[in-house]
Amino acid sequence: MKTFRLTKLLCVFPVLAVASIAGVAIGVPSTVEEFAPLQSSTSECLSCGRMQTIERRWMQNPTSSIHVGADSLWMQPHVDSEHDHWWVECSSAERRDWFDNVMFGCGGCTLGVWTMHQLAISKGDQFAQPFVQKYLLLTETGDLKSVREFVQEEILPALQEPPIQEPVGE
Repeated sequence: MKTFRLTKLLCVFPVLAVASIAGVAIGVPSTVEEFAPLQSSTSECLSCGRMQTIERRWMQNPTSSIHVGADSLWMQPHVDSEHDHWWVECSSAERRDWFDNVMFGCGGCTLGVWTMHQLAISKGDQFAQPFVQKYLLLTETGDLKSVREFVQEEILPALQEPPIQEPVGE
């Protein structure tokens, strides 16, 4: 009778060991994903409008991804495909210690490509073309302040003007 209990215990032990290891294997990655220290930053290329996200997570190599949206697809014919990206940080997220809250930071982007795309949508490509050319010349100078001023003082006001209405034929 004692042999039967010992055999039964020896059969249960490996099952419990496998279940415990599986629980740890499933639980640890999700805990790390949810609560471990991290840094993430999203930047905009001022020339082409693509967005780049770089993530640094605990005990992992940094990852980088580039998002090509409608704005950057619209800008693509205007920009040299071999251009040097000029990344300007738009937002960031950081958890400094285990189980801390994630802190977010926003701001910094000029949204120049987005605004010009909106201008082209609302007023036409021909209307937006001079803005695109001047914008690209400014981005080549590397002067971020001038680029931001151009977007704020020229593109945004042009975007906010009422659309040009053509006279209706009688």
